[in-house]
Amino acid sequence: MFVFEDILMVDDRGVQKLLRKVETMELAIALKAASEEVKEKIFKNMSERAGEMLKEEIEDMGPVRMKEVTDAQQNITDIIQKMETKGELISAGRRGDDIIA
Repeated sequence: MFVFEDILMVDDRGVQKLLRKVETMELAIALKAASEEVKEKIFKNMSERAGEMLKEEIEDMGPVRMKEVTDAQQNITDIIQKMETKGELISAGRRGDDIIA
């Protein structure tokens, strides 16, 4: 079972593809309660401008219900699983660790 924090296992190219499929508002809500490592991984894979806009979105939205956060995280997790099934991204530790270049 894939959980939101497992986004840390997704390769950078996969995270970049994922970010194109996720709405900014949903990502902002999901990151509200995410670990610093997950936030760092996301921002590292965005342009500086997009990252700043996302950070502002997170700060400006104020308190969010935990249910909304978990729903947003689950939606993103579902997208990751679909992308992984289609071979659109690679997640370390799943389906074997061997990646042949």
